[in-house]
Amino acid sequence: MPITSLIRSFANRHPQLKSVLRTLASPFRRSVSGQYRPLPPGEAEAVSTELANAWQAPSIPEAQRKGVDAALAAYRSGQEVRNFDVLVDLLRPILPQAGLATLLEVGCSSGYHGEAFAIKSLPVEYRGCDFSPAFIDLARRLHPDFAFLVADACALPEPDGSIDIVLSGCCILHVADYEKAIAEAARVARHHVVFHRTPVLHQSKTRRFTKMAYGVKTLEIHFNEEELIHLMRRHGLAVSAVVTLDASWQDGDAVATKTYLCEKVTQ
Repeated sequence: MPITSLIRSFANRHPQLKSVLRTLASPFRRSVSGQYRPLPPGEAEAVSTELANAWQAPSIPEAQRKGVDAALAAYRSGQEVRNFDVLVDLLRPILPQAGLATLLEVGCSSGYHGEAFAIKSLPVEYRGCDFSPAFIDLARRLHPDFAFLVADACALPEPDGSIDIVLSGCCILHVADYEKAIAEAARVARHHVVFHRTPVLHQSKTRRFTKMAYGVKTLEIHFNEEELIHLMRRHGLAVSAVVTLDASWQDGDAVATKTYLCEKVTQ
């Protein structure tokens, strides 16, 4: 039997594995990252500073958008796109029965999550911020009905408790001072914070890497999950739901990409 048939047969008997394989096959999951290099502790601070503005590279937005457009086209046609579906399924139960919830996406890129929410008719007033002017320029061109601004995840220009839901969309893994970004999301949120597509380690300490993303050298952080949840609690967030998007075994540790729905428990 061909190896692909064996994999398919095994996956059919194990629904969780089948879901992971479907996720990896979706257009949104096509790899854009590579050449990972772990940073020794002695290099981490200097390299993190050196790469602090890497995601502001003007070449990244259009390169990323190609994959996003494919995923959105699939979503509009009724296909499953797990990265979108996870958010929609987590958000829907906490949204109001009448009226709109305000939702701010931190690290919004080109605002594609706002479009995904519109496809599923979620009752949210979507707005986004990103510290890349090039991403915000693209977002404004593509989505003139949404509000966008250039802003740093570590210094959000919003009053305390002014936004119903803050969505950190695959953002904190690229922020050297990630605790500050967590604190800012918690400060601005009125009710909930979502940390979407967050890479976590189940045993190892938090690790930093350099990688190539869309042809640009960038920083990526893989968080020790206990540390990450501790930081959320420190800043008044209680984890109420966790969804695993994918998982693997690397260097003797279980590595997963997860989405965390947090409830704000302090005002």
